[in-house]
Amino acid sequence: MARQPKTKPKPSSTTTQPRVRAVPLSQVEPEEARYLVEPYLPLGSLCLLEGDPGAGKSYVAAAIGAALTRGKVPDLGIHAVGTVRRPRTVLYLTTEDKQSTLRARFAGQDGDLERVLGVSDHLSLRDPEPLRELVEEHKPALIVVDPIHALLEGVNMTSANAVRVALTPLVKLAAERDVCVLAIRHLAKAGRGRAIYRGLGSIDFSAAARSVLRIGQDPSGVGGHVLVHVKNSLGPLGASVEFEIDERHLVWLGRSELTARDLDARPQVGRGRSAVELAESFVEEQLQGGPRPAAEVREAAASAGIAERTLERAQKRLGVTHLRMNAGGRGQGHWVWSLPPACERGSLEGTGTIDRSSSF
Repeated sequence: MARQPKTKPKPSSTTTQPRVRAVPLSQVEPEEARYLVEPYLPLGSLCLLEGDPGAGKSYVAAAIGAALTRGKVPDLGIHAVGTVRRPRTVLYLTTEDKQSTLRARFAGQDGDLERVLGVSDHLSLRDPEPLRELVEEHKPALIVVDPIHALLEGVNMTSANAVRVALTPLVKLAAERDVCVLAIRHLAKAGRGRAIYRGLGSIDFSAAARSVLRIGQDPSGVGGHVLVHVKNSLGPLGASVEFEIDERHLVWLGRSELTARDLDARPQVGRGRSAVELAESFVEEQLQGGPRPAAEVREAAASAGIAERTLERAQKRLGVTHLRMNAGGRGQGHWVWSLPPACERGSLEGTGTIDRSSSF
């Protein structure tokens, strides 16, 4: 009897793989990006804060976090906006600083210490469940990882594939819990080309992040510490901002024209203007037509994103004269600012009685 040819059995319905679905983009609801601090820190995203040791990374993270604990949007000296409408919790993971050091930084920024949760226990993204449990319990708006390498034990940080796989749990956690994760990363040595490549380790750190911030110092010595927005996957880049750290207290100084390329350049090589240089140009423009009331200049400066401390420095560098114009009775006068040449020309004659004490 002839043997019947074998036929392949039909696959059982229980073992059938699900079909891959393609969704027309017309069926996808549009979604606008939401920020803790627009456009620097998007919610539901991993962000990077990069800089050399001692650049002020931890102070910047603490200044931002402290404002959030008070229900405020950190204005960065430029009147930044965001979605903060109530006091929020900050979860701060650190392996480089003591808890007492962390407390001092947040206290120096007037943070609500009850809403700052310091974590120094060993955590690893190899087992993200403990971190997930912390987030679900405390519901922070901001998670600071200082530094990111502390969570990547055993990971080859120069391997793109290894870094991307290792960061996936953190990226998913940020998206699922609608939280901003701010990971602090050190810089490699200069000479690696574009600023986006300066971070220590693989470029996939920057590729996984939706926003990358860089801290440096004006190499000319004119400006101070500068926070530069290097990458934003969700919209335009934010303005560069200067700051200073004075006795464990960070003060935002306002907008700067310095870029990440300026921070890596040698002095006097086509650099942008620092915050105080921008403020000097602003004051000169305001007063070039003659004396103006100080209140008007200060109001215009605030609208232009110039911090009061930076404005004070600029007018001192320019030698601006502060004149009190008494228009009659006591308390009815006002302060007037004038550039030195205008004073020398005597353009203030006949406008009132002059009081040469300071208006600051």
